[in-house]
Amino acid sequence: MRALLRDTIISACTLGVMLIDASMDGFECDMTRNTGYADHRTLQLPAAVWDSASDDDRAWARKLCCVFTWVVRDVSATTPYMITYDGGRRNYEDTTLAAVADRAYSEVCGMYMGSHDCASEAQRCQMLTPASTPTPVPARTLTPNPMPTPVPMPSPVPVRTLTPKPMPTTAPTPSAIPGPMHTTTTPTPVPTRSPIPTPGRTPTPMPIPPPM
Repeated sequence: MRALLRDTIISACTLGVMLIDASMDGFECDMTRNTGYADHRTLQLPAAVWDSASDDDRAWARKLCCVFTWVVRDVSATTPYMITYDGGRRNYEDTTLAAVADRAYSEVCGMYMGSHDCASEAQRCQMLTPASTPTPVPARTLTPNPMPTPVPMPSPVPVRTLTPKPMPTTAPTPSAIPGPMHTTTTPTPVPTRSPIPTPGRTPTPMPIPPPM
């Protein structure tokens, strides 16, 4: 009975140690830089993201510390966000520390002063061993939305071409009044002259024969 109780206590203690090692409890960063603004950036994490951190998450937190970016626990935060040197804010939607830190690190190295921080990172973090190097987070692949199937358009109805009917030919109606070039002239009738009798000559009548 005592042996069983002892084994149970040892298992509980071992599990407790594992849980403590897997969280961010005790993690601190104090690296600063003179920038004329703030001397460090801050990556604020919700309590749930901080408390569920793994060993790989710790390695990412140390890597951010090497570029003057502190990872802190924020009980009032609902989503992760980063405050830059000049007070700018960048929000993140990732739910794990490793994913948030990976995106934040890429953005820091893309900034003007951050690019110098990343270039000189090895000079400040030579103490990082290969075992503590964070595993790169695979890039998220965006699945393109499928294109909608086009609706087939109805075939156009051919337009009927109407052939115009020929207009009937109408003979021109002659004008009632002739034109000046076509004047109709009615001939004037010539009077008939009566024969004129010859004076002094009387016609001799023919003799009538006697009846037989």
